[in-house]
Amino acid sequence: MKMMVIHDRAGKIEGLAVPGPELAGQIQMAPRKGRQVTEVDVEDLKGDVLSSENHERLLGIIERYRLSPGPGGARLVPAAKASRKGGRSRSRG
Repeated sequence: MKMMVIHDRAGKIEGLAVPGPELAGQIQMAPRKGRQVTEVDVEDLKGDVLSSENHERLLGIIERYRLSPGPGGARLVPAAKASRKGGRSRSRG
């Protein structure tokens, strides 16, 4: 299922928009300053986007993922990978 992800330059997701099939390819969004909108395909979302199961998954995407650019296009990656830039994980010895 394709969705529009609203995010900052670092990839932090702030919101999602999931157009219905009748609007696919017709939605234009104008994010506020410093934000971007990127279309991604989320394979594990199928069927009725308004179902309670899919609703929980969409909330989980906002809370636990970030957007990462890549050669084949942007993709969702776990947010934990974004925060592993040095710091607390050094071993003492």
